[in-house]
Amino acid sequence: CQEIISNNKYKNRYNNNNDAFIHIRGINSEMRRTGCKTKIPDFPSIEYYEKIIEKHLYSTDIIYISSDDTNNNIINSLMSKYNNLKKINLSEIDTILFGSTCKHVILSCGSYSFIIGIFSFFSNIYFNKDAGKGWHPKFYTQFINKDNTIEIDCQ
Repeated sequence: CQEIISNNKYKNRYNNNNDAFIHIRGINSEMRRTGCKTKIPDFPSIEYYEKIIEKHLYSTDIIYISSDDTNNNIINSLMSKYNNLKKINLSEIDTILFGSTCKHVILSCGSYSFIIGIFSFFSNIYFNKDAGKGWHPKFYTQFINKDNTIEIDCQ
């Protein structure tokens, strides 16, 4: 962990901010990656993100939000509802490096978001209880019952 931390160009942010980072899984990129012809429904839903923002992130300074799909409906809806959201558009590597330094890290589903969570050494990590059921069930069970993780039930 120490080697990863010391080589992170945003390392000064570790344990030194009151920010949140939301990763939204890009639906368009998933369609391109899999060759799927029909749009995959948004998962997790917007209610998942709203529940976390309203219950857990009310005192954060800035909520950074990122996706490889910048026209994502969830991002646009959240940005119009909450005034402390800031959309960031970084490279894939910088997204992981920056996101993992925020005090609160909200994951979507999938392996990319999971990696952000793994490198979030000093963060509160929020993840959807059902995130692993369809894609990566063994990944997300690594977070369950850890002191810095919050499992969100969106039912």
